[in-house]
Amino acid sequence: MKILDAVVTASEAYYDVLKHFGTYYFVACDGEKIVAAHWTEKFDLHVRVGDPLNPHWLIAKAVHETTTQETIVDQEHTTLNQSYVGKAIPLFQDGVCVGALGYYLSTEHVEKQNHVVHEVHELVQSLQTISDSFIETSQHVNTIQEEINIGMDDFATRFSHMQDASSTIQNIAAQTNLLGLNAAIEAARAGEHGRGFSVVADEVRKLSSESKKFASDIHHTIQVLSSSVNLLQSKAQSIYQVGEEQTASAAEIRDVAMKVEAIASELRGLFSNGDAINSSTR
Repeated sequence: MKILDAVVTASEAYYDVLKHFGTYYFVACDGEKIVAAHWTEKFDLHVRVGDPLNPHWLIAKAVHETTTQETIVDQEHTTLNQSYVGKAIPLFQDGVCVGALGYYLSTEHVEKQNHVVHEVHELVQSLQTISDSFIETSQHVNTIQEEINIGMDDFATRFSHMQDASSTIQNIAAQTNLLGLNAAIEAARAGEHGRGFSVVADEVRKLSSESKKFASDIHHTIQVLSSSVNLLQSKAQSIYQVGEEQTASAAEIRDVAMKVEAIASELRGLFSNGDAINSSTR
């Protein structure tokens, strides 16, 4: 069997193997025309069996120059709207060039694969940025929480002193009131001679009454402050919990980012293997 006939016979099977590794266009020719052509709708060079050789075609150059020809075509210089690489190998029979075998590979899938990997990488970067932002915010919240706790502890100490002072004022008011009552009793016993002392007793009881009212106002204010402090502590605890949740969320996001990056690495490996296979067939 002539080598050209063998190539034509095996061309379909050869193309069926190649198409699993990329988008190929496979052709064979004799010295004058195309004798075999296989392609897909996505990558059609519009060369058909029986078409006469165009001297500008890569496969025609391989026949006329009897040397292997290679080309790289950018999508900007072709009506196919996609880039591709091509290779044409002359076929010899008894030392004479009887035709050529040509195959072209669209690089569109490689570009798409690289784009996907790039998009995945950018997604990973975004996730890591979000994670870092969460961690930074959480750390800031924790710092604020610590400052609030210090302030609350200081306030609690002063608050305790206020309560002690209020209790002391209430005790003084009670003692003053008792002293006023005793003074009034003694003034009554003294009769006319105790009239001046009676005035003093009235003033003492008046002071006691005002002190008692003042102590009551302080006690009420302390109760209001106590409620406010409890509410503030509750809010501070909520802020702390939010910070903890953000830290946990950041850890989860970082974990997802690492998994996505691992997938991207696997994709790079697969695409690299595919490119290696394609390179070996060029």
